[in-house]
Order: sequence, then structure tokens, then C-alpha cells
Amino acid sequence: MAKTRLIFGIVAALSATLAKFVHEICPYPLIDEIFHIPATQRYCEGNFAYWDPKITTPPGPYLLATGILKFLNVFKPTECDTKNIRMTNAFLFPILFYVLTEFCAHLHGRPKSNSMRALAVATFPLTVTFSVLFYTDMSSLLVLLLFTSSLFRGNVVLASLFAMLSLFFRQTNIVWLFFTSCISFLFSNSTTGQAIRAIDREILAIEFKPWKKYFWEEICSVGIHFLYRLVLDISSLKYIFAFTFPLFSSLGAFIIFLQINGSIVLGDKDAHTAVFNPAQLLYFSLFTCIFALPCFVANLFDALKFSYQNLFKFVVLTVISFLFISNYDVVHPYNLADNRHACFYAWRFLHKYRAFLPPVYAASILGVSYLLPRSFLWSFAFWICTGATVVPQKLFEFRYFMVPFTMVLIFSQKLSCRLQIIWNLILLAAWLFIFKTKELDWKSEDQIQRIIW
Repeated sequence: MAKTRLIFGIVAALSATLAKFVHEICPYPLIDEIFHIPATQRYCEGNFAYWDPKITTPPGPYLLATGILKFLNVFKPTECDTKNIRMTNAFLFPILFYVLTEFCAHLHGRPKSNSMRALAVATFPLTVTFSVLFYTDMSSLLVLLLFTSSLFRGNVVLASLFAMLSLFFRQTNIVWLFFTSCISFLFSNSTTGQAIRAIDREILAIEFKPWKKYFWEEICSVGIHFLYRLVLDISSLKYIFAFTFPLFSSLGAFIIFLQINGSIVLGDKDAHTAVFNPAQLLYFSLFTCIFALPCFVANLFDALKFSYQNLFKFVVLTVISFLFISNYDVVHPYNLADNRHACFYAWRFLHKYRAFLPPVYAASILGVSYLLPRSFLWSFAFWICTGATVVPQKLFEFRYFMVPFTMVLIFSQKLSCRLQIIWNLILLAAWLFIFKTKELDWKSEDQIQRIIW
């Protein structure tokens, strides 16, 4: 506990220092901050009816930042300016670290490595970046993790509260509420949890050979076990209903929102229309393998063995990747014009060499599969939910990958905490160097623009 407190204090101090450093380089609203910071300032003034039509997400982050600043103002005069609004996100970062530490302790037991695992997850460069700038991703991720931690601990009431709150920060959180609700049963000590884990192991044990008779017999066996141990078991149904109540109550609110709004996007709907862009799963897989590179380095021979055992899947995935790239060449105007994002340069590279990349994408998908827990339910729910959040996106944006990547690091048994922290710090230092030294002139902006993720 003393070690965790010490690390918490260090994280808080470094978070504030980094926020100050970034603000000294760029003391004015940058890129999307030109929408988020003025909205928060209007809220600080009590104008809660204010809304910029360019804002696409709910007002939760603005309300939270306003509440923090009003609270601080009780003890010391605190202006609602760019610096202090950014500092509210920096203030949330050590809280995020604490939540991660407690959740990892619950999930993996209480070895000394829990604080290191939490640090490996929290220092993910995008999370750190959007904790020192005022973007909505930081607070959204925090509330989502609070829901996850509460549900895994069996506190359904608190989980229901955080589930509802999460929708005030990001609409797509409804998908991750579903994901967490599904996988929570795998970690339950209840009779229902034991039954679900047993069925999950039975599915994993099935060898995928549909042309063999025993394959269908095994499928039928799993179906019968599912029917008798879950569907027809009243106690199991009651348990499942209780632990999915936070999800369904939030789903009801989400459906009402869709009926009223007519779309999942609040503002700037023309620039954020839903499309079918399966190539996003390829980009996500490559992104994950790059940012989780230490996991493969630390388990090199095991990873190579896994790859060798899945050569046929590699060939199939290469063909599928080629078909995705060839038939779904979705291009968003922002990816062609906004050079203030690292994804602008990544997109140019991926698009230029797209004909040669299907094998790389196939290897990346296998790489992500290698990192996931050995569970059919976990993996199936993960890919479905990741697809549901990224495939409809026309815009190639690293921030869309933050939640699924964070889930991979939290649950993966392949994580090398020390190597991951070092890799995170190297990538973060590289971004800070570019952020400080690279200046961009935009005719539409009065201030110097800089590069973020």
C-alpha cells in the first residue's frame, strides 16, 4: 500500500508537471480544444444552454471540468481559463492510475506488480497526451473504468450509476458497457460464472473441422450444456439479469437518445456519417501491435510458435485483408488535409503502400489474438465490440482505438510491465519532441499549430 501511495504521488506530480510543460509550449486552445474549452467556459459562467454545433459528443466532460473548477474556487480563486481547464484532465490522470491499480489488484490478485501493470496501462501515450490537453477521451475512459471496476466487484448499484454517467461522456460507451457486462461473468465466483467458464472451455476445446461428424456433435453438446445450465436454470437467469441491469437500464436511455436525436452523433453530422469501413479493424490491429510491441519482445519464442501454429489462418486473413483494402477504400477529407495529427502521416503511408500491406495486417490480427486472454467469450465479445465502434467510422483516428487497446493491456497475460512502461515513455518523449519543435502555419488559425496523435 505504501508503495502504491508513493507511485500515486509521483504520478500526480509528473502529470501536473507535464501539463504545465505542454501549456507553456501551447498556451492557447489547440485543434479540437477550440470547441471544448469555450464550451466549458460557458458552463463556468452558468450558461448550460450553450452548444457548439461542431461538438459531436455529450457535455459530460464540460460539466465535470466545471465542477472541479468550482470546487477549487471555494478554497482559492480559480479562473476558468485554458490552463486550468486543461489541468482538470491532468487532475483526473492520477485518479485513473488509482482506479487501474485497484482493478488490476481485484483482477489479478494482489502481487506487487499491480501498480506496475496499472502504470503500464496508464502511461499509454494517447492517454497521457489527452490528459494534458482538454480532450474528452480522458474523462470518458475514467468513467468507463469506474463502471468496469464496480461491476467486477459485484456493486450493481454503483455500476448502474457509472454506466449511465458514461453515456454523458461518449455515446459509443454503450458498446463497451455491453463488452464489460459480457466478460464479467468469466471472472465471477458464482455458480453461473463457473457454468459460463465451463462452457467457454468446451468451445475452446472444439477443433474447427466442420466436415467432420464429431465437430457437429461437440457443437450440439455445448448447446445442450448452455440450455440446461443457463437458459433453463432460474437461479442463473436471475443472476444474469441482476448483473446486466446496468447495461439494459443504460441501453434504454441510449435508445431514447437515438429517438430524440435521430443519430448517434450530436453535432457536425455531415463530417461524421456512419459508413461500412472494415479496414478500420486492420488499422486497429496494426496500431495495437506497434504500441504493444514489448509484449511480443518479452514472449518472442512463444509468439513465433503461435504464428507457426496459425499459418493457415494467416493465409486466410491475408486474403480477407486484401479484399477489404481493395473494395472498401474509404477516405475522409480530414485524413487528407489535417496535418496536425500523426494519423495524417500514418494514413498517407498506409494508403500509398496499401497493395503490399495485407500480409502485415494479417500478422497484426494474429498478433492481437495472441495478446487476448484464452477465452472464446472474451475474444468474441472484444472483436464484435471493437468492430461496432471502429467499422462505422469514416475517419481514421487513433483516438478511436484507445478503449479497446486499454482493455487489451489490462487483461492480457502477455504484458511485460517494465518493458511496456519504457516503450510508452519512449513514444511519449518522441511525441513531446515533435510537439515542441514542429510548428505548423494554418491560414485559418491565428496561432501556431502543433502535432498531436
